[in-house]
Amino acid sequence: MFWTLIAVFAAGFAGAGLAMALRFTFKSTSRALVPIFAGGAMLLATVSTEYTWYGNQVAQLPNGFEVTLTQERTAWWQPWTYAVPYTTAFLAIDRAGALVHEELPDVEIVTLYNFARWTPPTAAPLAVNCTGALLLSLADQSDLSADALRDHGAWVPIPVDDPIGTALCTPGSQS
Repeated sequence: MFWTLIAVFAAGFAGAGLAMALRFTFKSTSRALVPIFAGGAMLLATVSTEYTWYGNQVAQLPNGFEVTLTQERTAWWQPWTYAVPYTTAFLAIDRAGALVHEELPDVEIVTLYNFARWTPPTAAPLAVNCTGALLLSLADQSDLSADALRDHGAWVPIPVDDPIGTALCTPGSQS
């Protein structure tokens, strides 16, 4: 957020500088252009950082990460977002770090990362059984033994249209 603020102020100074250069070049130009150009440049810088955040984050992900779900946003105070919504959060799976359980070959353990604008990323380990179409959150579970993972009371069925389950269990997308 600090760097965004610095970028917005720099854009404001650049916009004001451009308007002052126009006033110097064309003597009949109104003084009102200076704050208009400064404010417009600051608004454009803010909008630009909102729309480029997702692409920048995905570009910085290590190899082996797969984006499974994105969350787009619209807001009444940003009317342009109704025409082109921007992404404020996304989920990514660390495919390269996935492990197959030694004693349970149908169970794969992956880490799901949640990236959201203005918040640090969070990680949640998941156990996936694609054969049985089941998911198990391992966030509060430290015991990864076969006996602990066989506890079917904690496993939940993967909904048919679930993007995480689809990414993990679609043939050809598994590591």
